[in-house]
Amino acid sequence: MSWDKPGTGESRGEYDRVHLFQQRAQVVREGIRLLKKRGDIDPNSIGLWGISQAGWVMPLVAAGSEDVSFMIAVSCAGESGVRQGAYLIRRNLILEGLSEEEAERYGELYIKRNKAETYEEYLEYARPLNEQQHIRDSLKWGKIEPPEVFVANPPDFCQLIDPAPYLEKISCPVLAMWGDKDTSIDVVQAVEAYRSALTKAGNNNFRIVVFPDTAHNMSRTLTGRPEEWRGKREKIPEYLDAMEKWLMKLRKI
Repeated sequence: MSWDKPGTGESRGEYDRVHLFQQRAQVVREGIRLLKKRGDIDPNSIGLWGISQAGWVMPLVAAGSEDVSFMIAVSCAGESGVRQGAYLIRRNLILEGLSEEEAERYGELYIKRNKAETYEEYLEYARPLNEQQHIRDSLKWGKIEPPEVFVANPPDFCQLIDPAPYLEKISCPVLAMWGDKDTSIDVVQAVEAYRSALTKAGNNNFRIVVFPDTAHNMSRTLTGRPEEWRGKREKIPEYLDAMEKWLMKLRKI
C-alpha cells in the first residue's frame, strides 16, 4: 500500500514542514487501520517497508505497537535529521576535495542554522552555507529564507527527532540494511544505533546487513558520489534477495 503524501498529488491536507515526520507517521497509522478492515488482508501480517526519511517515520509508528508485524528499514539514519544532514554535508564536501576541518565547519553551521532562535542568528549561519558552491548548487541546501518567512524551529521540530528512543520500544522483527558507500547516512553510527536500541528493547529477532559498494538508494557505486547513483533504478540483487529470504523465513516462524 502506498499513497500521495498530504499536500501532494491527489491527496488533501497540507505539507507540514515543522511536524513532517509526525504527520507522516499518522498517515501510516491510518493506512494500517484501513488494511486491517479488509477481508483479503491478514491483520496479523501487516509490516512496514521504508527508505531514507522513513527511518524517522517508521519508528514513531512501530514503537510499542501491536499492529506492526515487521519492519524493513533501508538506508535509515540512527540520529536526528539535523545531525544526519550535517553528516551528508561533511561527507559530500570531503568528496569534493575540501579538508575534513573545512567540511566539519560547514556541518556545524548547518546544525546551528536549524537551531537558530532569531533571524539574525539564522543569517549568521545560513550565509556561509549559501556561499559554498557545492552546498548551494549541487545539494541545493543553501537557500536563505526571507525574514517574513523565517520561523524558529520549536523543540518538537521533526528534524530534531532521535529515532533511538523509539527503536528501543520495537519488539517486532526488524531487517535493517545499508550500503557501505552511503554518503547521506552515517552507516557506522546507524548500525550501532540500531543494534544497541533493538538489543535494549529485548528484541531477539532483528538482522543488520551492510552491502559493499552500494549507495543510499541500494544501487551499485564506486565512491558514493551522488552523480553515480541519483536517478538509477536498478538495485543490487543482494538487496532484493536479502529481503525475499528474510520475509520467507519470517513467514515460516
